[in-house]
This record gives sequence, C-alpha cells and structure tokens, in this order.
Amino acid sequence: MAKLASDAKNRAFLVQMAWKWLDLAELDDWDNWQKALRLRTIQTKIGKGLRAQYELTEELPHGMLTLLMQLNERNQSGNRKSRFS
Repeated sequence: MAKLASDAKNRAFLVQMAWKWLDLAELDDWDNWQKALRLRTIQTKIGKGLRAQYELTEELPHGMLTLLMQLNERNQSGNRKSRFS
C-alpha cells in the first residue's frame, strides 16, 4: 500500500504502521514461545519429582504405553490446530 500511495506523508504513515504490526506479531510469537517453554519446564520438573519419589520396577504394560502415546498424540494435534485457528 505504501508503494501505491502518492503522498509522502501517507507513505511514511503506512510504513510506520506496518512496522508496528510486525512488532506486535513478533511480540505475540515471543509470548507464546515463552508460555510453551514455561509449560515444558514445569512438566519436566514434575516428571523428575515423580521419578525420584516413585521408582518403576518394570516397564509399562503394552496397553498402558499405547494409551499414553494416544493421549500424547491427541494433545500434540490439538496444539497444532489451536495455532492455526
């Protein structure tokens, strides 16, 4: 739009607004990245705490492992959908 504007003031204004929109978009991406990082850190600490408190003496039964993998897959596909919604 700025390229098509004939008035220099309008061109400058449109360029300035474009930069502001880019700044806002990057800030939103950064906030989402920070939230995901915090969530992953919390999950890791919970996992470490549980492993320290409860020792697994044997591997998970196949059925339990399959259910956990399905839940994880649903959670990941839900996160992908919400990003593009």
